[in-house]
Amino acid sequence: MNEHQFRVLIAKGEGLDLEFKTCADQISKNVYETVCAFLNRNGGTILLGVQDDGTVQGIEQDAVSQVKKDFVTAINNPQKIYPPTYLSIDEVTLKRKLVLRVYVPESSQVHRCNGRIYDRNEDGDFDITDHTRQVAELYQRKQATYSENKIYPFAGLDELERDLISIRDAIFREVASNILIHREYMNAFPAKLVIERGQVRTENSNKPHSFGVLNPGTFTPFPKNPVIAGFFRQIGRADELGSGMRNMMKYGKPYGGADPQLIEGDVFRTVITVPELAQGTYGVETALRPDGAQSGAQSGAQLEVIVNALAVGPLSTGQLVHQLGLKSKTGALKRSFQELLDRGLAEYTIPDKPNSRLQKYRITKKGQQWVRAQSHPLRSKNSIT
Repeated sequence: MNEHQFRVLIAKGEGLDLEFKTCADQISKNVYETVCAFLNRNGGTILLGVQDDGTVQGIEQDAVSQVKKDFVTAINNPQKIYPPTYLSIDEVTLKRKLVLRVYVPESSQVHRCNGRIYDRNEDGDFDITDHTRQVAELYQRKQATYSENKIYPFAGLDELERDLISIRDAIFREVASNILIHREYMNAFPAKLVIERGQVRTENSNKPHSFGVLNPGTFTPFPKNPVIAGFFRQIGRADELGSGMRNMMKYGKPYGGADPQLIEGDVFRTVITVPELAQGTYGVETALRPDGAQSGAQSGAQLEVIVNALAVGPLSTGQLVHQLGLKSKTGALKRSFQELLDRGLAEYTIPDKPNSRLQKYRITKKGQQWVRAQSHPLRSKNSIT
């Protein structure tokens, strides 16, 4: 904006979107009330160094730098303007006097100045904090103007454009963040991310607060590396404590057909179903070779999930099928059950009636030792077979 345009602007006089402030050598306090009002209404321009009647007084040359610094600091201070905003200041010389121009755009949010809500009306800023109807109208106006504020209560995951919003990215963002943020760095156990057909597994050294498969309904998050977590929040790569598990559970089943398995121990493990890499039904057992047999690593991963589930308490076949996110008992799962029995890691609760409808599997003492060996890999000297 050149000098002529500024003269035309000043000639208009103060109004709904234009405000003059004297500010000879310092920022007057009511400048921030005007910023708040412009943000909440339709935006506007503030000219610092101009009197109410349009007389150009200018800002003292020695004070310009401090005035600009004070202004920028204040509008980025949540105790002054909340939510904070970012505004730029332009300098222009009128009649050999320096004037500062601040353009304030309309905001999609409702802002407060010193804890109060201001709105713009003609050439004044009005405190509407205690006027319920006006505050409600302000929120409604913001919601109607900006689609980002509109809530769509009936939109489901199936209605999202998968090529625009990647559920996979959301899940594996949490996986990567978990490996870095929640790692126990004093433990020499290396972090692992293993990509297999049908699933992705991770292993990471951990400072456990419990052992076994985590239940989202009863899970309590604990800060493990709060300084690192704070840094990741600052760069936008992590959210509040516990949000990672909620997001993985929220998106895991729509993405892969099965809830992720999160297993707490000295080594924290996750098992995530990956649909585009699977053959056959969803679940941990879907990574099968053409001959129908599982690889040793895949079979071991499934056994570990089952045994960790049994460590919490006895489970029926149907309950284990549900734990694994499967639709029904499969041949691969039957083989895993039999292997657990053959190796003595699990046993029937009703051993003399294997086909009883009340039958369940429970972990044995050997199975408990096996779980501890898996959770303490660096301490285990003897493998349990």
